[in-house]
Amino acid sequence: MQTTTRTRLLFTLLGTVIGGLAVGTVFVFYALATKHHYQELETFYRGNVAGHEVVGISYFDYHGVGFMESNKWKVQMRRADDQLVTLYQSRPLFQEALPHQPKIEVLDNVIHIDDGIVKLAITVEK
Repeated sequence: MQTTTRTRLLFTLLGTVIGGLAVGTVFVFYALATKHHYQELETFYRGNVAGHEVVGISYFDYHGVGFMESNKWKVQMRRADDQLVTLYQSRPLFQEALPHQPKIEVLDNVIHIDDGIVKLAITVEK
């Protein structure tokens, strides 16, 4: 039984496709199994409230699957000893549900935040 060049090429192509599928499947499972990573995007508010430096940070939390991207944000205060204290942290929401930059208003020692879903008032004591 003789094999023709055409048959050899067909089996080579078939082996390449099957091998590619096997390697691709391993990479897909690896990507789905990887842990979350965290990346801060930008500081959308920075100022002093009741003598404390307050930093609000908008950040993006990626869960390893493209369509499961979510937005979170948090409000942090920097204490006199330069330590960051988290005053509030939002729950994860789908990217379309949360505006990139919440509305911030500071009156005396109260920080008012409206992200379109949550209206929050944080009182900072001296």
